[in-house]
Amino acid sequence: MLQETADVHSTTSPAVLPQVMATLATSMCMLDIGALLAYGSVSLPRITDPDSEDLVFDTAQAAFFGSVPSLGALASSLFGMVPLVRLGQRVTNLIAIPISFASWLTLATTPTIWLALLARFAQGLSTGLMALSCSIYIMELSHTEIRGRLVAIVDLSRQLGVLFGYGLGCTALSWRQLALVFALTNTIIPFIGLACLPSSPRWLASRGRMEEANKALAFFRGSAYDFQPEMQDIRNQLDKVKGSRKSTLGQLRQMKESFILRSMIILSFLMFGIQYNGLSAIGIYLVTIFNSANVGLNSYTSTVIVGVLRVLGNAVYLLVIDHVRRKLIFLVSCLMCGVCLILLGGYFLDQTLSGVLSSQGWIPIVTLSLFTFSSSISYPSLALLRGELIPTSVRSVAVPILYTLYFTAAFTSSQTYPYMVMYLGEHGTFWVFAAVNIAVGCVGAALLPETRGRTLEQITVRQQEKEESRRLNKASSTQESEA
Repeated sequence: MLQETADVHSTTSPAVLPQVMATLATSMCMLDIGALLAYGSVSLPRITDPDSEDLVFDTAQAAFFGSVPSLGALASSLFGMVPLVRLGQRVTNLIAIPISFASWLTLATTPTIWLALLARFAQGLSTGLMALSCSIYIMELSHTEIRGRLVAIVDLSRQLGVLFGYGLGCTALSWRQLALVFALTNTIIPFIGLACLPSSPRWLASRGRMEEANKALAFFRGSAYDFQPEMQDIRNQLDKVKGSRKSTLGQLRQMKESFILRSMIILSFLMFGIQYNGLSAIGIYLVTIFNSANVGLNSYTSTVIVGVLRVLGNAVYLLVIDHVRRKLIFLVSCLMCGVCLILLGGYFLDQTLSGVLSSQGWIPIVTLSLFTFSSSISYPSLALLRGELIPTSVRSVAVPILYTLYFTAAFTSSQTYPYMVMYLGEHGTFWVFAAVNIAVGCVGAALLPETRGRTLEQITVRQQEKEESRRLNKASSTQESEA
């Protein structure tokens, strides 16, 4: 009897361990992205120190040092759709990791400023490729019941990478030594891990490699699990677009379908807007912001506190994402970000006027910590919805387009932040970011469909049905008006 119960369970529940193994290997790539984000913040005071015996960057060079990775990521987003379509997410990561390793080593040994900037651009290239492929890979291999949590682990790793970078920034290591540590800790393990895993079963199916797709899905679900119904759903959804999914141009043509265009327009606004919520700019200039705010703690210690809140935010997201409506999570976290930045702007406005709050150095620490906590919930929510709402047949092309907008906004927001502070003041800059947070949250809550509890194929079918219903209602209204 016990054996029969075990057999029933083994055939109705997919294996979790293979999916977790793939998630952990992929997450190491995101750890590298997090370290890159932190590196700019902790390195800027070091590279601009006039008393340094090493390379000294002027203001323009330092601003470019902080923002140029976004430019590299933008470039790889533009061209990243080709390897994603042709090679798949796993192989794209295997290409990106050596680029990251080489760029970290270049930073550790560079004799000139221009070579350091070039290395930062290369870091952006690798970051763009990894950002494109990591979440999609996990999303496409994971089972519906745990998809939200596995994707959350990927983003949690990015936040752990940020915290790791902030923590090392508190040490006496130079910016060159930091780069060397990151090269050795963040690139070797994920390369070995991904090399031992199969490609995404959905990507393999989209390329017509059905035998390999079956083997990959069997690996990720376990040999005792009946994965054929899931495989059949994948086949059925891909068969509707047969002949248009195997090339980049074919997928671009398919994106003209109205329900895909609708999702792309909404997600494009949100992906662009969320970078103007202060996420990138504050991350890069965090130490500078704390120095300007005259907090009571050491600025580097304050960044570690903020880094801890990043991780806690992702941990909360990990716990709730498969149990609470995703639109609600996104809306509440965006509104919390807005409130925090309004309060932070008020603190800086007081500094320029009466200075009554100048002794309350805890205010910027608390507001920035809570902003980081909230943004560590809002962005993963949007990233998950982005992947779920784009059909498998065009995901390899659509996601790079969205990331192109995302990294364009990341570059411009981080590059223009010093000028916004110059002309609007710190208070005005943070209030602009607050307004964007509120707008993005409201638009997302109003226009995005709910996806929790559905397979990727069910989400696509539901969108198609809604679009067909809208079309029929519009046609009916037109006929009634003509009558």
